[in-house]
Amino acid sequence: MDNLRKTLGCLLLFLFAAVTSTYAQVAKQYSGTVMDADSNEPIIGVNVTLKDAQTGTVTDISGKFSISAPVGSTLLFSYIGYVTKEVKLGTNTSLKITMQEDQNQLSEVVVIGYGVVKKSDITGAVASVSSKQFKDQPVKRVEDILQGRTAGVAVTSVNGLPGGTVKVRVRGTTSLNTSNDPLYVIDGIMSGGLDVNPADIQSIEVLKDASATAIYGSRGANGVVLVTTKKGVEGKVQIYADVAIGVSNILKKYDLLNAYEYATALKEYNGISFADVEMDAYKN
Repeated sequence: MDNLRKTLGCLLLFLFAAVTSTYAQVAKQYSGTVMDADSNEPIIGVNVTLKDAQTGTVTDISGKFSISAPVGSTLLFSYIGYVTKEVKLGTNTSLKITMQEDQNQLSEVVVIGYGVVKKSDITGAVASVSSKQFKDQPVKRVEDILQGRTAGVAVTSVNGLPGGTVKVRVRGTTSLNTSNDPLYVIDGIMSGGLDVNPADIQSIEVLKDASATAIYGSRGANGVVLVTTKKGVEGKVQIYADVAIGVSNILKKYDLLNAYEYATALKEYNGISFADVEMDAYKN
């Protein structure tokens, strides 16, 4: 009789535990919106997956999602260029998720005409330069950043003068009659040049072939230079100062004419006449 009571007690205890476990695993329909923490704009295409499971979904064009998950489970929110976020599910089925940009992953992604992709997923010819590659070097203009750092891009001086005009050619000269300058796009806006402070640049991408520049049509026939500038991020205030000092010396010092000698040479060789008062002024 005692054994029977013990057996029934164990069965009841097991049944109670099974019912409790089943109740805890009851799935609910969770829905919500994923937003950018800085701009409060919806993020499209965020991967929403159930941790340690194969189920998942992605956010739509409005950043909204809906997924069935057990109470107490964990959802993972991941997107290229953002910090992966884990959210513990409770009784509240309406969620509002904010995601922060991951500054450490900026070098792992590349900006193209359609958005941002991983370097490993790029099929077109794209060259990328991040701010980490030139932040410790004195750079006067944006063209100097491209020089020697991007394959297939030639940056040459027009007149050879210090600080003079330069020309940028992507994969050589394509026309003898029309302009060969590439199309410049700064933060998504087409521009006529690269009039940007190099210290404000986060990354530069050069689109070189037809598949990469197709979105820009004929305007991208000579290549496209995409410039992404730095943006404010959440955290402590940072002050950045950049000071560069340079000294230039001529290779050889020549003996030059003074004012009187120069006026005399003009008078003798070019027939330019000067009054005696002017010659005395030059001499003294």
